[in-house]
Amino acid sequence: MLVAGVAQRLLGKVAIVTGAARGIGLACASCLGHEGCKVVIADVDDDASAKAVQQLQLEGVIASAAHCDVTSKHEVEELVSHAVQQYGGVDIMVANAGIVKGADFLEMSEADFDAVINVNLKGVFLCGQIAAQQMVEQNRHTPGRGGAVINMSSVNAVMAIPSIAGYNASKGGVNNLTRCMALSLAPHNIRVNAIGPGSIMTPVLAAVANDRAAMNRVLSRTPMGRVGDPFEIGQIASFLASDAASYITGQVLYADGGRMALNYVVPAIKDEVEARQSARRSGGAHQALRDRLQQLRGDWNAELAKKQGIRAQLEDASASRSKLASEVKGMKSSIQYTTPAQIDELIVRLEDRQRHGNLSTAEERRTLAEIEKAKTSRKALGEYAARMEKLSSNDAAHTSIRDDLRACDARLAAIKEQEEKARAELAALREGDSESSNGLGELFKERDLLRDTNKEIYEKICEMRAAYKAENDKYWEEEKAFRDWYREDKKRKNDKFLAEKAERDAQRKAIMRETAGEPYNKEVAMCEQLAVYLAKFKAPVAVTAAAASSAAAPAAPPEGYKVFKKSDVEDDNILSLSSGVKRGGKKARGRAGERKDDKPAEAKLVHTMDMLGAFSALRVEVPLTTSRVPVALEALEARRQHYLAKRAQAKESGEDVVEEANGRPAQNGHAKPRSQKPLELGNADTVVVRISATGDAEVPVAVQLLCQDNEFPAL
Repeated sequence: MLVAGVAQRLLGKVAIVTGAARGIGLACASCLGHEGCKVVIADVDDDASAKAVQQLQLEGVIASAAHCDVTSKHEVEELVSHAVQQYGGVDIMVANAGIVKGADFLEMSEADFDAVINVNLKGVFLCGQIAAQQMVEQNRHTPGRGGAVINMSSVNAVMAIPSIAGYNASKGGVNNLTRCMALSLAPHNIRVNAIGPGSIMTPVLAAVANDRAAMNRVLSRTPMGRVGDPFEIGQIASFLASDAASYITGQVLYADGGRMALNYVVPAIKDEVEARQSARRSGGAHQALRDRLQQLRGDWNAELAKKQGIRAQLEDASASRSKLASEVKGMKSSIQYTTPAQIDELIVRLEDRQRHGNLSTAEERRTLAEIEKAKTSRKALGEYAARMEKLSSNDAAHTSIRDDLRACDARLAAIKEQEEKARAELAALREGDSESSNGLGELFKERDLLRDTNKEIYEKICEMRAAYKAENDKYWEEEKAFRDWYREDKKRKNDKFLAEKAERDAQRKAIMRETAGEPYNKEVAMCEQLAVYLAKFKAPVAVTAAAASSAAAPAAPPEGYKVFKKSDVEDDNILSLSSGVKRGGKKARGRAGERKDDKPAEAKLVHTMDMLGAFSALRVEVPLTTSRVPVALEALEARRQHYLAKRAQAKESGEDVVEEANGRPAQNGHAKPRSQKPLELGNADTVVVRISATGDAEVPVAVQLLCQDNEFPAL
């Protein structure tokens, strides 16, 4: 058990222990509970789990039970959910549930092997995985919380017993699974370790203990000369779950009394003890007192079981008595008469009044109703009397049970007194036999002294652990404070950097505004250049009607295209800003001179791609004939005035300006997306372009584009 006065190392933690209805699992649950844990008992034996919970609660441990088959993932998930709902989380998982099925290797069935592997290995995997998932989620919400997983292994993970091959294989798998889990979960602040018990006094080994020869064989392989107690394993589990083991993970801790380190048997240990005690045992008084003590222990246990049965009867009788008393109290409030004679006298008086009295119809009805009510009261009075009699009988039984309980307590006290007397006599005999015990008295005194020294050292260790925990908690508090300060400092520096960056951006924008020139300068200049360019086309070229009528009509363009002769194409560079009216040869110029007195005819205009791009950027209709030039000039002037107005507005507001011609910022602004408007070509259908073929030489090609719906057909 725990040393008195030691602080609870696991106060407020939540632990799940599988296979905890008895044996090592129950001992682990008890030790964790006494260390301050809230414990969930998980087992397939619901009755044993309920008794275990009752036992722990009597010891002052907060505990609850949950049915769980560890081979079922769904039931393990329900188990973890139960712990979360009941106590708010999971901090410790002790995967202790296990079974063993013995058989010769050649005769072992597949079903037995699978059953052992499913419980002992798959069950450990499911419990560890699902509990770790909950711990990781808790660690995400509460950094540093983490958790501990403790798997129950065995010395048989290393040492083989041929008749339990499935058990050996499962425990070997648990060892390596523990290491894998430890490596995987270490980044999440979850430690995973295993305990490898040797020969522990569980109900399984208790059956062997009755066989002296078998027990001697067990002890011959245990250098410490005794079997382990389940609570010794429970204390190891408490240690591995506590901060005292905060730097231990991926380890298997063997508690075997030195068995795995032994390379031979040690029968001399037990023989030496028996030889030293032979003189003391030779006396009949010693054995008689031991037999008497054993008999008294049996009587005590039997009497204690009888007392528990009597207490259960007393509780049932008390519950029945309370129910009857409540019913009698309710019936008594509704009864007006205490004896049947009073009711019969009332009925006779009412009947006589009804027969011989001069009553009206209403009075006669009331009298009859009173007679019926009196008869009903007589029936209720009978039931009340029966209940009172039953209550009196119940009180007598209750008193008898209480007397039995007092008598049982008296017998227990008498047995206890006899046991203490026998122990005192046995102690006196042991003191008197000190000379014949071959120095056992001195050895026992030395043992007691060593135990006291060990206790003092352990208390000092506990004090040092408490001091270490306090220093560790202080360190983590300072670490948390530093991290909070670092986070705030980083945020402060980032805010300062962003403020300085915003200030630099504002200064850069101011400089860009000073050096960028007039807003909308490019658009205004483009309008003025196009106006100068179109001004030379105001005077139309005169042609005679006869020449126009005698001119050969061009052939119909195939599928929207028509290729002109090279002589009909202007040889100017198509990418320059110069263009003009399409001209003919010498004969055409001669004929034009002869037609100077005729009415001027409309002429088609040919523009370079640069000109078309400029018109498109300004969103002005392209004049493809001389008659459309005045309209285009008016539109250009309107656009120029529009941009001049926007320039004035921009200067007044001081905002960044976005050039509408190409979408790029004119004064260090950010370009805003604008919808592209199709190129406006009007109703005319002729544009002459120059296309450079692949290679060094430029081959001029005249292409007539038949425009439909103001869009160019694909070339």
